[in-house]
Amino acid sequence: MTTDPPPPTNPWGRLKEQLRGGGFLRQVATLISGSVGGQILLFALSPILARLYGPADFATLALFAASTSIFAVALTGRYDFAIVLERDDTEALNVTIAALSLATVGAGGLQLLCFYFGPAVLSTLSIPDDQGWLLYFPLGSGLWATFDIFSRWHSRDKLFARMALASVSYSGSMGTTQLSAALALPGLSGIGLVWGQLVGRIVGIGVLSRAAIASFRSTDTNPSVAGAVRALRRHWRFPAYSVPSGLLNRVQGSLPAFMIPVFGADILGFYALCNRVLAAPVSVVGAAVSQVFFPKMAEIRDQPERTRRLLVRAYLILGLLISPAAVIIFFWGVPIFEFVFGEEWRVAGEFARLMLPLMVTRFIVAPTGLSMQAFGRQFEVLMWTLLYVVMSVSVLYYGTNYADAHSTVFLYASGCGAMYTIYLFMSLYYGARPPKDTESSEPR
Repeated sequence: MTTDPPPPTNPWGRLKEQLRGGGFLRQVATLISGSVGGQILLFALSPILARLYGPADFATLALFAASTSIFAVALTGRYDFAIVLERDDTEALNVTIAALSLATVGAGGLQLLCFYFGPAVLSTLSIPDDQGWLLYFPLGSGLWATFDIFSRWHSRDKLFARMALASVSYSGSMGTTQLSAALALPGLSGIGLVWGQLVGRIVGIGVLSRAAIASFRSTDTNPSVAGAVRALRRHWRFPAYSVPSGLLNRVQGSLPAFMIPVFGADILGFYALCNRVLAAPVSVVGAAVSQVFFPKMAEIRDQPERTRRLLVRAYLILGLLISPAAVIIFFWGVPIFEFVFGEEWRVAGEFARLMLPLMVTRFIVAPTGLSMQAFGRQFEVLMWTLLYVVMSVSVLYYGTNYADAHSTVFLYASGCGAMYTIYLFMSLYYGARPPKDTESSEPR
């Protein structure tokens, strides 16, 4: 009779064991490998793109990305999160079909609204569209929503290798399209950057959808229209609470793109490039942790002690990971930006130092933010997000009216850092308590 070897007792042994197996760390490492590959390519292309496109062009991309990120939330009804929570394959497929249908119909309706009312709305809000990004806005929103839906299915089925491939494909095709557009059409405006993002989404969806369809066929599922409708009713809390919360969260994150142009398009371009660089660590590590963390929390959400312990460990590890980058940016951020992107982008380096409070807290908290969804605390998240928006609007209004650009960026980053810290303690508080039931009740 043979017995299994005892588990390693030292930390490095346990780490190696988890990386060899299919555990949490191995899944995170798989996703990080894909994200790192894509981000390395984007970083390699960024200095070239910064010399082919000007600050005003990056401002166009910032406005396009901000707008599509907001409406992508509404197009899914946030039912993409419900895919991960479903235990039964048929029910998960019903939710997926319902979410894709909502996204498709919503994107079509958005196209009509933009055609008839879009220019007037932008003019009323004093949002510039000199380079014609509004034309691509509904398509971009629909592609973003579709990408999120297929990503949740992969996260539920733990198809992390395919998600890593999709991440590389998205980043690679986006960067190469932006570069090719600028080289093939000299003098091209920021629309070339917009084209790159659209192509990246399409390629990423192609990678994810192929694996998702194969997964559908390999399981014994029997989806139906009636089942999709039942799923929409069963998960009513997501559109009721998570959509408003998600919209407010995206609006909050997009406010600088809509308000900073008061200081000029170039200032928005400097901010956009700075934010793109500082958000890279979240894209590489944070997104990977989030995709693995949410289904893990959904599995153990009925065990408060385990959820709290996992949250604390995640916060400590993420804090250690971001510390070296924060020190480098604080002391050498400006010369690094000048060297990598050119002297024209010095202001972006100055903004990077001022945005450290946001960079650090976002990196630590954002990857585990979906834990509150697993706990069924959509209403609490909505209240927090509402407070976040009020803070952002107040700070940016004060800054754009009574301060200069640098002071505004620092005030905004500090306020965001404070809000992320509050969210951290909220997650720990509710993680130590039984979750609300998100599946058994329907709206009265």
